[in-house]
Amino acid sequence: ILIENNDLLQGIRRYINSESREKSVEMIEKILDKSFEYAKNCMNSTFINLYSIKQNPTKHEIEQHFREYTKLKNLSIEISNSKKGLENLKKTYKDDITIVSQIEVLLHKIDTNISEIEKKLEVSVVGYNNLVDNSCRNNINNV
Repeated sequence: ILIENNDLLQGIRRYINSESREKSVEMIEKILDKSFEYAKNCMNSTFINLYSIKQNPTKHEIEQHFREYTKLKNLSIEISNSKKGLENLKKTYKDDITIVSQIEVLLHKIDTNISEIEKKLEVSVVGYNNLVDNSCRNNINNV
């Protein structure tokens, strides 16, 4: 996917390179689908679910949880940022109802996936906070 200058040769270049609006939207959809798949793999990882699986995780497991959490949070932010570009494409192709509809579907998919990711991140933080709270209580009781 390239950003082109709007000039007289733009249509010719697109024709020669077999580029079209449809292909661009298809490519964007493939990229988003890969991102959603990667996010689902992260959300299903043992480390992001660590605090619901283990009562006393090791330092290594806690570090791995933090890495997975950070990856998932960054992915959520970047996918969310892609909405601006899609909104711009909607404006660009406002007269093409089919392309606009496809972009709206992609925007909905983004919102749905971001919501799932953020819920998982929230559960992960709650698990971590519960672990810290329990650890503090145990330390107080041992005093």
